[in-house]
Amino acid sequence: MSKLRISKANMVMLVVIAGLIIAMAIGIKGFFDPTNLLNIVVQTSAVGVLAVGITFVLVTGGMDLSLPAVMAASAVIGGDIMIKTNNIALGCLTMLGVAAVFGVINGLAVAKAKMVPFIVTLATQVIANGLAVFYTNAESIYGLPDEFVSTLTAGIGGVQIAPIVILIIVAFIANFLLARTMFGRWVYQLGTNEETARVSGTPVVKTKFMVYIVSALMAGVAAILLTARLGSASASMGGDTMVLDVISSAVIGGVSIYGGTGSVVGAVMGALFITLLSNGMNLLEVSYYVQMVIKGSVIVALTFVDTQRKRL
Repeated sequence: MSKLRISKANMVMLVVIAGLIIAMAIGIKGFFDPTNLLNIVVQTSAVGVLAVGITFVLVTGGMDLSLPAVMAASAVIGGDIMIKTNNIALGCLTMLGVAAVFGVINGLAVAKAKMVPFIVTLATQVIANGLAVFYTNAESIYGLPDEFVSTLTAGIGGVQIAPIVILIIVAFIANFLLARTMFGRWVYQLGTNEETARVSGTPVVKTKFMVYIVSALMAGVAAILLTARLGSASASMGGDTMVLDVISSAVIGGVSIYGGTGSVVGAVMGALFITLLSNGMNLLEVSYYVQMVIKGSVIVALTFVDTQRKRL
């Protein structure tokens, strides 16, 4: 059985998160309000799932900027089909299917055509955004089946359990793949040194292709979670800063942008940290644009630290 192993870096992350929670509880009025805590948990689930997906790509030394846009495109198409057919399963499968198609495009371009991941996923981000806007005519999609919304927002004592359970299941399976399978070994070998991995028999093309499929499927899962939570789907549901949140979550959690290092557990912890930080700034009524500046600065700082760590 796979275990969600807690490394020293993860322990440090836990201490940092605990410190942040204590500081916010003392300094921010309303932080411990049950509604606010519920909001943090629910927001962490979607960001956490996306962070799990991008972890696979980053560990290989790749990049995927398209995840939030793919999530939005999957949500609007799958949500529309769900409404028109009143078939929840078909709608969810469509979300996963649309996301998988983008994963195939990214995987083929990076693995087969040997294109630069940054450029490829930036292009698919634009394509996914355009598709979502075109499909919806820039309008939100409403009228999702009540059973779909109620099931995925189900809770106990006012706490939404379903999103948390799904995140835990996703993290458990992803951790098993990375830590306990040959595929996971290939992913780390590829990120450590691609040429050495090729010489040692690692199927480089296959591994690169598969990590983009896994990453995209996580965008499909996030689409399901966020669509149920909002009770609607729209082209803008990915948000302008979500890609920063996802990458920051992974990097804060110890996933190196240069590849070869990182864990699913760390990425999920990073997602919780980023969600807490965003929540705190919202409670303090920090301007949305100032938040973008702060999050962008965090990415630059983390990249610098990761660069120095790699040199050492």
